Amino acid sequence: AGLSVYKGKPLVNSVTGEEERLEVVLPLVKKYNAAVVAISNDETGISEDPNVRYDVAKKIVERAEDYGIPREDVVVDPLIMPVGAINLAGRSALDLIIRLRTELKVNTTCGASNISFGLPNRHGLNAAFLSMAAGAGMTSAIMNPLHAEEMTGIMGANVMNGSRQQQAKVGASVARPVVVAAHSNRQATPWRTPIPTSRLSSHRLDGRAMFLPEPRFCRRRGRLVWISIRSVAAGRCAGAARWMSALASSPSTALHPVLTACVV
Repeated sequence: AGLSVYKGKPLVNSVTGEEERLEVVLPLVKKYNAAVVAISNDETGISEDPNVRYDVAKKIVERAEDYGIPREDVVVDPLIMPVGAINLAGRSALDLIIRLRTELKVNTTCGASNISFGLPNRHGLNAAFLSMAAGAGMTSAIMNPLHAEEMTGIMGANVMNGSRQQQAKVGASVARPVVVAAHSNRQATPWRTPIPTSRLSSHRLDGRAMFLPEPRFCRRRGRLVWISIRSVAAGRCAGAARWMSALASSPSTALHPVLTACVV
């Protein structure tokens, strides 16, 4: 029902390698020209072996292609394990991300803070993981854009990857942009003229972000509010900067931001 009324390109969360889920979700993804998050587990559960998780991801990607869903519309979640419980979880995740990017040629996402679960100094650990994962080819992550250390890690990774926006002052070329998505449960601030919710466009893996919405806002409740961090950093979107500042300073805010950092 949601897909039938959604305006733009939806991202379905999610499908696993279980046959029952594949048969239900993938036809809907194809019918409504959606993208889909593919979680690397199946009937056997979540394997600690990254090779097994790769095989599950490959199965989902191949089944999606059978339905006519292009690879760039399958966003694989390699399932990040807590490094505090599994010593090599970080290294395994990076190796898996490299394989997903180079062999399957798919976009990726993950719950970034899973890596530091139960440990002290979580923001620092998350920032280290995010920058290393971006270098390994990770194209997005789910996180909180109000955490300065993580954001610094992402923007630093963009610089190292040759981001045009981060290196504009020194004449860098070819952007690897960061895109922020914040989900709003209440109206956005009134200093912005209401406009329709942003449209997501899908791009192939050719050095551009897969999901690259234009910087814009929407006052309607329950809609996605998209902001481009690169516009904020470049000083071209003062309204976005005020909006983010209001999030940080208002103790009564009901907004729960979630970040998708596309660093293709």
